[in-house]
Amino acid sequence: MHKIFAKTLFLGKSVVYLPHCHSTNDVARTLDKSGTLKEGTVVMTDYQEKGKGQQGNVWVSEDGKNLLFTLILKPETWPATRQFYLNALISLALLKTVRSFLKDAKVEIKWPNDIYTNDRKLAGILIETTIKGADLESVYCGIGLNINQLHFSLPTATSMQLIAGHSFDRDDVLQQFLLTLEQDYPLQEAKRSALFTQYQQQLRWRNEPHTFHMNNVEKRGAIQGVDEAGRLVILTEEGLQTFGMKEIRFLY
Repeated sequence: MHKIFAKTLFLGKSVVYLPHCHSTNDVARTLDKSGTLKEGTVVMTDYQEKGKGQQGNVWVSEDGKNLLFTLILKPETWPATRQFYLNALISLALLKTVRSFLKDAKVEIKWPNDIYTNDRKLAGILIETTIKGADLESVYCGIGLNINQLHFSLPTATSMQLIAGHSFDRDDVLQQFLLTLEQDYPLQEAKRSALFTQYQQQLRWRNEPHTFHMNNVEKRGAIQGVDEAGRLVILTEEGLQTFGMKEIRFLY
């Protein structure tokens, strides 16, 4: 699991492979401080001791079964205030990658960037950044994608093998993700609106009535999309309301 990806233009041309590590995002950030890492470098591992998810959650994965990696991006003149467009770009690339391998599965994005298939979580994304002035300087895109794991402690988790009934080559899946992302990155201003629309169209539970915890109050509502800051827009009995990550929780 440490080959150079020959089919890409620049993503994955440099690979840092560690059999085990604390967290690929932490390793990527530390190495990037040396100033020697190129854009497109992939830091990957077979096992993370302290894999990180959104809001301080832990990402748990069996050794050698799944994809655990961080992709380093260094977008030019990308305003920090437009960071969510980058989230949309990466989420869509991962969504399209999974769909290319699981052609019969229903694959969606659970806001802000989890990948779900058949109502089970398949992948998570954690994007961490450094900022220089008003722009993003470095982006550490950490991804955990369940490939060949067959047993999970959580009933809401699944893997590509469980869905398809056969195993997958992890390098093939990663290379396809890098190729898919390269098609739209770097994202030009003219394409951002179209990408943002695509992202919203792929949201799980969009236009469906569901129950949420909204600011610690249980309410019914239907997801309409997101605003430019990436906040979730929900239509409730009180009208349209927007919520950040810490203000809303999905109920199953």
